[in-house]
Amino acid sequence: IKLTGITQDMVDKGVSLIDAYEGMVKIAAKHSCLKMPLTWGCGDLPCLKNELPNSATRYFGRRELDAKTLFQCFQLAKGGKVQVGLAKAMSNLGLTFKGKQHRATDDAKNTFIIFCELLGKFEGRFPV
Repeated sequence: IKLTGITQDMVDKGVSLIDAYEGMVKIAAKHSCLKMPLTWGCGDLPCLKNELPNSATRYFGRRELDAKTLFQCFQLAKGGKVQVGLAKAMSNLGLTFKGKQHRATDDAKNTFIIFCELLGKFEGRFPV
């Protein structure tokens, strides 16, 4: 509760994991998204797969695209601090976190923003 503001009552009255997951899969399929989810910190995909019932749609592959690792590589290359959370990482890049921290939708949107920002910083630095 202290970290997210989410109470047990909110969880009990919320949508089930399988319903949320199947909704996410429908959106991903509709928009022809990669079958490799973008995360802030690795390990989310295996945990999610373990929690899903066998009847769940198997949309995602084995790999995750980890924006946190990309940020840490960028920080290492410029001698910056690597151990920061999403909001602090965004601040370090001159971005502003939008929404409420530790809320799934807001964290997901901000993870995408930081990922795109980092891709832009790498663009042109590695000639093919």
